[in-house]
Amino acid sequence: MYTFKFADIGEGLHEGVVAEIYVKVGQQVKEGDNLFSVETDKVTSDIPSPVSGTVTAIKMAQGDTIHVGQDIFVFDDGKGDAPVAEAPAPKAEAKEEAASVVGEVKVNNDLIDFSKMFSGQPAPKAEEVKSSAAPAPSAEDKTFDEGKKYTGKVDESYDVIVVGSGPGGYLAAEEAGKAGLKTLIVEKKYW
Repeated sequence: MYTFKFADIGEGLHEGVVAEIYVKVGQQVKEGDNLFSVETDKVTSDIPSPVSGTVTAIKMAQGDTIHVGQDIFVFDDGKGDAPVAEAPAPKAEAKEEAASVVGEVKVNNDLIDFSKMFSGQPAPKAEEVKSSAAPAPSAEDKTFDEGKKYTGKVDESYDVIVVGSGPGGYLAAEEAGKAGLKTLIVEKKYW
């Protein structure tokens, strides 16, 4: 005997609703035959049989909410009388994993060794860092800081001119551009 427990089907949910049961008690099944379909908040999946044998008990009904770890089928697999608990069921089809409206998203959990990205030079000492502080602003930078504005003529015409900086300014310019408007974004200090 073999007891089949409902397992996580790869969507990270811990329960599902039985949509349809494809087999009946007494029916012969082969490993890989679809036994039932389960609906979750994310997907409807067919669940295959983990073993070949005869269905001796179905411990759920259509419309039932089943939970991960719950006994759902018992099979006579010809290997003995005592029911044996099953390892987790196979995952759903790979094409459904990591898919969304925008497509498949590849995830990588590798750690990045930043030491290989830099030259073999040791970090400068604190005294060296203090002496090499940022250079004094140039005359041009001082001009903009003092509020001098461009007084020349712009030969282009724009539907939208976004003045400012930071995430809000760039986002507004991006949205205007997506809407098909001829857009110019100018840093506030240059306007």
